Amino acid sequence: EDVSDSAGIFGGGLNFGLGISISDINNDGWPDIFVTNDFHEQDYLYLNNRNGTFTDVCHEVFGHISRNTMGSDIADFNNDGLPDVFTLDMLPESNYRQKILQGADEYDKFNRMVDSGYGLQNNRNMLQLNRGIRENGLPVFSEIGQLSGVSNTDWSWAALFADFDNDGAKDLFVTNGYLRESTNLDFMRYEVAEAMKQASAKGLDVSTPEGYARNMPLFDLVNKMPSTKISNYAFRNNDSLRFSNETAGWGLDEESVSSGASYADLDNDGALDLIVCNNNEPARIYRNHARDHAQNNFIRISLEGDGLNKDAIGAKVFVKTTAGTQMQELYPVRGYQSSVDYVLNFGLGVTNKIDEIRVMWSKDSGTIVQSPAINTLVTISKKAAVAITDQQQKPRALFSDISGKAGL
Repeated sequence: EDVSDSAGIFGGGLNFGLGISISDINNDGWPDIFVTNDFHEQDYLYLNNRNGTFTDVCHEVFGHISRNTMGSDIADFNNDGLPDVFTLDMLPESNYRQKILQGADEYDKFNRMVDSGYGLQNNRNMLQLNRGIRENGLPVFSEIGQLSGVSNTDWSWAALFADFDNDGAKDLFVTNGYLRESTNLDFMRYEVAEAMKQASAKGLDVSTPEGYARNMPLFDLVNKMPSTKISNYAFRNNDSLRFSNETAGWGLDEESVSSGASYADLDNDGALDLIVCNNNEPARIYRNHARDHAQNNFIRISLEGDGLNKDAIGAKVFVKTTAGTQMQELYPVRGYQSSVDYVLNFGLGVTNKIDEIRVMWSKDSGTIVQSPAINTLVTISKKAAVAITDQQQKPRALFSDISGKAGL
């Protein structure tokens, strides 16, 4: 039975959903749903009402969002215990590709979309930094994609946060590429215009959508449409909310047209390897040599659930060391039409001791493992769960809204 409507999940005619991420965004112990939409339709952040229904709060919590949103990922990239949101769009890195592929936002069109309720949307990647929970229970986000250096990755699909160098900070991998550049302005201005001119000279009607589809040489035009292979992107997390482009340095600068991607420790050496799907080419597997080049430590954690949730989907794992506390949520579906390994990998940097692992199976049930050995795989079962209260993060606000109390 489809209960989308009664559950508050919107399914309008303009929806063009490309990505979905699950996370406990407001830290109430219940999974929330983030849906990305291509074209003009806004994205949706559905908070779980804990009664089988959801409420979209996208406009209330995000100042602005990506317009042509592709894939997404949600993870705590700055190790403050709060899940952050990253969305992908189509803005190229180079000025040449920016100009030839789409051009600038139109001011009037932008305002019409805002007036029609689509929110503030821009053609670039967005990194939404989670600042905590307001008094009304809604999370607070600040968009820092340009500040962090991850806003321009071309026509992108999959985004994956993971600590690829095991230094204790989650890095970012992005796939991109499009088989045919349908937004190429030179192609539209010259090739399509010339085809329309030739059709009109033959007396063929191309002035209506029906006539255009019937009388234009669409297959020939598609074959003439430009196709440009570019490399994917790998960003190293440098802390202080900034990333550096390490694509070439990490050996990931092969040009391709990529879409889905996944990570897993395929050789069980403690470093996450990458699997990337490509259009019209074999998939690629990239072995991670981080353990060969650095002395960073790690711990891998496998969870055993119970009942219908044998894999412990939705559990939160906290790893505490003298360097701080890292958090991951076990939701394997990430990026774009992909699923990652169920085993959670935590990089520890040069830290050689873990104080504790805390697994929250639900908001009031957890398991604590004291001083586990580093550089090992630890299996934790829900059978050892005890009553524990999860800690809710609140923003350190300088001001609070008292407009109603002040009679304003």
